[in-house]
Amino acid sequence: MLILTGNVYVIERAISQDEETIANLRTCQMRGWVEPLHEAVPRASLNPDGSLPKPLRIEGHDTIYRLTDSGWTVINRTHEIAVLGLAITLAGALSGLMAGGVM
Repeated sequence: MLILTGNVYVIERAISQDEETIANLRTCQMRGWVEPLHEAVPRASLNPDGSLPKPLRIEGHDTIYRLTDSGWTVINRTHEIAVLGLAITLAGALSGLMAGGVM
């Protein structure tokens, strides 16, 4: 679908703006997983057929968030893989030292 809107963001599959979502976004921001990209962005809804209403009715203002590197790490679970790799390395080094008679 292509909508020529000018200087208007069109987010096709936007998340719902209920209290739970707002609380989750604030928690993610506090943990450093997301950061505000643009604040006070006007919000409006499309018509049921997907077209822009004429005139465009502003329903409120929202913040557009950006996922940080830490957020991608949490989504991809690379932190757990790094910790597991470190644990395996330490176990291997420890067993090598014990087999060599150092300990």
